[in-house]
Amino acid sequence: MFVVAGGSACSPPAPGGGALGLQGRRREAEHTRSTGPPAFQDTPAAMNNATAVLGPSQRWLTPFKRYVSQSAPRLVVIPTWQCELRCRYCFIPKQDGRVMTHRTLERSIDMLLASDRDQVILQFFGGEALIEWDLVQHAIRYGTEHAKKWGKRIRYIISSNGWSIDEDKLTWLRDFDVKLELSLDGNAETQNSFRRALKKGRDSYGEGIPEKAEMIQASGLDHEVIMVVHPEAVDRMPANFFHIVGLGYPRVQINFALGFIWTPEQKQAFAKGLHQIGAELKTRWAQGHDVTLVNLEGAPMPIRLNGEITVDWDGTVYGGNAFLHETKHKQNFVIGHLNDLGSFDRYWMDSPPNEYLLDWSYPPDVTKNNLDVGRIFTSFHRWMHLQTAEQKRAPTGAIDRPS
Repeated sequence: MFVVAGGSACSPPAPGGGALGLQGRRREAEHTRSTGPPAFQDTPAAMNNATAVLGPSQRWLTPFKRYVSQSAPRLVVIPTWQCELRCRYCFIPKQDGRVMTHRTLERSIDMLLASDRDQVILQFFGGEALIEWDLVQHAIRYGTEHAKKWGKRIRYIISSNGWSIDEDKLTWLRDFDVKLELSLDGNAETQNSFRRALKKGRDSYGEGIPEKAEMIQASGLDHEVIMVVHPEAVDRMPANFFHIVGLGYPRVQINFALGFIWTPEQKQAFAKGLHQIGAELKTRWAQGHDVTLVNLEGAPMPIRLNGEITVDWDGTVYGGNAFLHETKHKQNFVIGHLNDLGSFDRYWMDSPPNEYLLDWSYPPDVTKNNLDVGRIFTSFHRWMHLQTAEQKRAPTGAIDRPS
């Protein structure tokens, strides 16, 4: 059985190193490998040498790891702050008038495509991005056309509540490399309780994705569902998870609601519910069912906030999207503006660490409480992998389900 772990303090961020310095060192390292001077025999020796040249590792190690990684960097854009829903756990103020212009969107894409990377990702967030469908279309056309000119591959992620999704949009999107990141919290009672419609009388469940599964599956677009668990609905978590699966969405990610104090009883219910989900998943995998808890595909972390470089509607560049909460700490997330003509790779390498985002996103007591909840999930993650340790693992690190 998995366990509940204790809390820990967060530490302040460390300053980053210089872009030219890192790139120059990398070129020197590549030259050194090709010309053949003696290599370091172990990691500590290499780290000692790098520290002697570049200074304390806190200044350069994280940016360097990002620079030499093979991952495709992601830029998030906020086409609009408006949304059809008023979710009880969402702290983003839904304000009219905050809509990105075509030119700001183009400049954001230009900055992303100027990256040294051959592959990049553009994500539409909000608000509800599909409210501004013409902007999304323009961005995808513009990004695809200019990516070809630069010899790059660009992929797209659309985060959406699904209200605006229809046959015409899906038909248009399937000509591009698009993934849908959809949201649904469970059955009709749960959805309408915690993801309420803005306009009274509207049905958040009925107008969302429940009746659109077949249409979305038929589109061939990659997609998965994010299910948020509010502490007041934690007892329904297993039933809601498999309700979503039963609708025809086999890939579901569970996010527990941040920004709330979870009681000891709610934490225990969360642990119990995860155990129930895990046991049922193993049963279904043994029967050959295609169902995935997306969280099991990544490395475990108590809380992973969205630290992707984000461009707001007005061209301000932020490290992460916590600025959307509009707290007094908003300026702590600002890292530039499109008018600065800054380097995307520089922003990306120096993006704030997760600890920094945690320090400024929520009050300290809430963060400590939420980290405890996150450690329950981390423990569950490890438990699930230990339970299947004898099975062959997929290359991505996901548990290989029996077929």
